[in-house]
This record gives sequence, C-alpha cells and structure tokens, in this order.
Amino acid sequence: MKIYIALVLAVSAVSATVSTPERCTKVKSENTFDMKKFFSGTWYMTHVKVEGRTVTRDRMKCTTITAKTCTDCSVKEVFSYYSPTNQSFTYIEILFTTTSAENNQYTVKYRPVDKEGKPKGQNFYPATITILGTDYNNYGLYYMCDHDQNNSPLYGITSRVKGVTKVESMISQTLSDSKLNLGDFTS
Repeated sequence: MKIYIALVLAVSAVSATVSTPERCTKVKSENTFDMKKFFSGTWYMTHVKVEGRTVTRDRMKCTTITAKTCTDCSVKEVFSYYSPTNQSFTYIEILFTTTSAENNQYTVKYRPVDKEGKPKGQNFYPATITILGTDYNNYGLYYMCDHDQNNSPLYGITSRVKGVTKVESMISQTLSDSKLNLGDFTS
C-alpha cells in the first residue's frame, strides 16, 4: 500500500500489453499534447484525489516527479516522497515508451527502487496514466488507474514550481472540463 500511495502521487512507465481494467474511469485526455515538453524536468505534487480513500497532507510533503525522455522513445521517471511516519524517502521508477500512447493514455510499468535507482525486487506493476491537461510550464493534471484491483484510481495535480498551493486560477478550466472540483483534492 505504501508503494502504491507513493506511485499514486506520480505520473508515468516500458510499454505493456495489458488492457485497462473495467473499474478505471473513462476520462477525456488533453487534445494537443507535446510529450517531450511534458516528460522533462521536475514536477512537484500539489494536490491529489484518490477515489474512495483519504490522503493526508503530510503524505504530500517533498513529493517530486523527475522525468527524462531518451532518444529511443523511452521515458523514465523517478517519483519520490518523504514519509514523516517512517522518516524516510520512498522512490518509484516509472518506465514507458512514447509509442505506448493512445489518445494521450499511457500503459506504464513501475517498481520500487532505492535512492541510487537500484531495483528493490524484480517485479514491475502495470498502470494506465492519462494526461487530462497541462500548460507544460505551470501545471499538469493526470489520472492514474493501477491494474491491481486492491488499489484505487487517482487524480494528481502537479506544478513546475516547488511549494505552490494555489493552482485554481491555472487549472480551473481543465478541472471543469474533467468534471472535477479542486475542493475534493488534498493539498
């Protein structure tokens, strides 16, 4: 569960031939999406909404997603967050190929790693991520549905600026288009 909570606060990962589970909500993706602009640099988690669960504010501290697009059409992201309960960081490696995208929906694989990126086990876990909206420089809104039936789908809002908490003016139209309310998110 701890690994999933860490991942649910992240975006994207090696193409998989796994169908999206029925329990995943059908969401409308960003129409004009530039993958190279989005999957580069660092994003900071500002808000999250996990369907059927409550995420406490302290679970969001120091949450970052660092992405790198490679020349072979692959993308590698490292998601990290600090757990005040355990007084330690958790790291998740997320991999996918740009060719795995269909309508800005990506089938990804993720796994826990240590600070240096060494895998903590060999298993990858599948998930589907959909980019709902972004302006590339200020905010991103995504939906993630883990293929594990025990984990809940989630929505995440990210910013390029660390410490941003007021995102409503930037993202209000995207939230409205996605039939979401910022008040339902934890920040």
